[in-house]
This record gives sequence, C-alpha cells and structure tokens, in this order.
Amino acid sequence: MKGGAAMSQAHTETTRTQSQKRSRFHYTVEQIIDKPFNWKQMLRLLGYMKPYAKSYLPKTIIAMLIVSAVRLAAPILSVGLSIMQLLLVICH
Repeated sequence: MKGGAAMSQAHTETTRTQSQKRSRFHYTVEQIIDKPFNWKQMLRLLGYMKPYAKSYLPKTIIAMLIVSAVRLAAPILSVGLSIMQLLLVICH
C-alpha cells in the first residue's frame, strides 16, 4: 500500500503544480500591462544595428519578400491543384 500512497501523493503534487502554473497568468483585476512605444529606446537599438545594415539589411528584405511570396503562393497553388483534380474527375 505504500506504493499506492506515494503515487497518490505524487499525483496530488503534480496537480497542485499545474494549477499554480495556470493561476500564474490569471488576473482578477484588469490591469494595463502594456507600455507605450518608446522611440528613444528604438533609436538606441537601431544604432547598434548600424554597422550591420549594409550586409544584413538587403538579405533580410530579400528573405522577407521570398517568405511572403511563398506564403501567398501556397493557398493559390493548392486551390489550383484542387480545381485541376476536380476537372480530371469530371472529364474522365
């Protein structure tokens, strides 16, 4: 019976830990936790990027354009493929 009691106690502790984790982000009173955008801090952070701007900025823009094109093309291609399959079923 000792093993069963230990298992029950471990389960109770695990359940207690899970409920504590869930209640960690539960707010009973609505609070404003966002801070307004800080331009001064943003300019300071951009200053740290300045030495890397010529090498990384063009690569970053190209990567963003490629990712955007792929994300836009995927639904278009899947719809086109579905239409082609439908036409093949109807024609044959």
